[in-house]
Amino acid sequence: MLSFRWRLPTAFTMASGHIQLILGPMFSGKTTEMLRRLNRYKLANRTCRIVKYRNDTRYALDHVATHDLQMQEAISAVKVADVMDELSEAHVVAIDEGQFFDDIAECSENLANQGKIVIVSALDGDFNRKRFKNVLDMCPFSEDVIKLNAVCTGCGEDASFTKRLTSNTDLELIGGREMYTAMCRQCYFDVSQGFMKSHSPSCGRIELILGPMFSGKTRLMHDGVITTHIANVFDELLAYKVIAIDEGQFFPDITEYCERLANMGKIVIVAALDGDYSRKVLFLFLVLTFRLSTAFVSLTAFPLFSF
Repeated sequence: MLSFRWRLPTAFTMASGHIQLILGPMFSGKTTEMLRRLNRYKLANRTCRIVKYRNDTRYALDHVATHDLQMQEAISAVKVADVMDELSEAHVVAIDEGQFFDDIAECSENLANQGKIVIVSALDGDFNRKRFKNVLDMCPFSEDVIKLNAVCTGCGEDASFTKRLTSNTDLELIGGREMYTAMCRQCYFDVSQGFMKSHSPSCGRIELILGPMFSGKTRLMHDGVITTHIANVFDELLAYKVIAIDEGQFFPDITEYCERLANMGKIVIVAALDGDYSRKVLFLFLVLTFRLSTAFVSLTAFPLFSF
């Protein structure tokens, strides 16, 4: 009979630590995906801890819960820094509702550099599609970034945006389906304008491909136009259904014109660095991220970060 004994490493090392960032609108399964990953580490005999936002008391104070009421015990906190001592012995740390923690980027980086695996689930944008800067600041620090989609309650297509159903304008308003829904680009704007249209298949989207240098963001060379501002070639682009923009971090007007093109039914694909050589978030990427409709892909190279 073949037998073996698997041993955990006796000490954490920076090489073993990394950050996994799970983004998406409400009802896209972010917490479910976080718990799925966490359960895999538990099967591998890793010590796991979960941190949840203390003011989210919808289901339980000391448990994290999905919308379909899967629950696991969690540590409640308002700041991650307040519970760092409780996380010291954990191999894996999962943080739910990351957008509510002001120190999420700094503390996740600290934990990963201690050799821990950090899994964060968070909204990338609020109900007005305005960015959560503290969450997007994490992207240059993260090895694995994905954006999940929900199902649009207006038409049944993929939904990338959160829509608030009440007139309350407070940024922090914790609630479920009685307060929020998920919508695609077209339904989001149709409802915002006070009416619903039949869903049009011509509705556009933005796909963002991120990664360090040499991660294969561009891959192939195609004929194209050369410019410093997208506005300079905007009229030319209107003749095309699919528009690809390379080195997106260099275009100061990329957010405005990608949004305009997508709202005109175009498919816009952007390849860009998410951070600079100091792993500082690039502002243009940060603004664009919360406007995404469908795809958010983070590629890796070796080494992970470009210097």
